[in-house]
Parts: sequence; C-alpha cells; structure tokens
Amino acid sequence: MTIGVMITNGGPHPADKWADQSAKQLVNIITIEPSSQVYQAATEAKINLENELRTALEKDHKSLQDIFRANKKIEAASHAEDALQTVLKITDKSMFRDHFRKPDTQDFVKRALTQHFDTSLNIEKDWKNKESK
Repeated sequence: MTIGVMITNGGPHPADKWADQSAKQLVNIITIEPSSQVYQAATEAKINLENELRTALEKDHKSLQDIFRANKKIEAASHAEDALQTVLKITDKSMFRDHFRKPDTQDFVKRALTQHFDTSLNIEKDWKNKESK
C-alpha cells in the first residue's frame, strides 16, 4: 500500500491529483521479480497501466466532485463499484488481467477507491462548510 500526502492550497484537491494517487495505489499491488524473464516488458506494461488508470480515474473523481458540487446525493461505495468496472475494462486489456480478475484483488481495488472517494467527499464538505461561514 502506498501512503502519500496531497497538499492543495485554497480548496479541495483536484480530480487529477486524486486520480494520480488512486492509479499509483492500484498498480502498487503488482510486484514484478527482477529476475523474471518478462521483467522489462512487465515493468513497461505496469507503467502504461498506471497512465491508463490515471486518465480513466480522473473522470471518475471529477464526476464524484461534480455530483457533490451540484448538491446531489452521492455514495462513495456505489461510485467505487462503477469505477471498479472501469478499472477492469482497462486491466482486461493488459498482461495483468488474471490478477485483477481475482476476487480478493477486486475487493482491494473497491476498498481503495471507496476510501479515496470518501476522503474526497469529506474534504469537499469541509471546504464547502468553510466557504459558507
């Protein structure tokens, strides 16, 4: 698991920053042995996967923020379920398909995304409360 700190001055974290952190955390579960015959190819595939996930997850994070900012009800867990399907569509086209199709991996992905979405919503609420005072 990757732990990081995001610092944004003057407002909630933008969707691209959240997507970057989400993508990094998800690809961090892929471990490639340096002695593996496919080390170079797998490492390149992992980098490409992170980039693809970042792009796709930015849309999910932006959507979450937009829904909240429009004063509509949104649940992090249901949003994470939709984002999980996005992740699976991307990983299905990668050499890591089998890994991401495992139920325990999918549970991890959904929990990680739910945590990110929940935290994002909490930060949005905090900033909204600060602005209304």
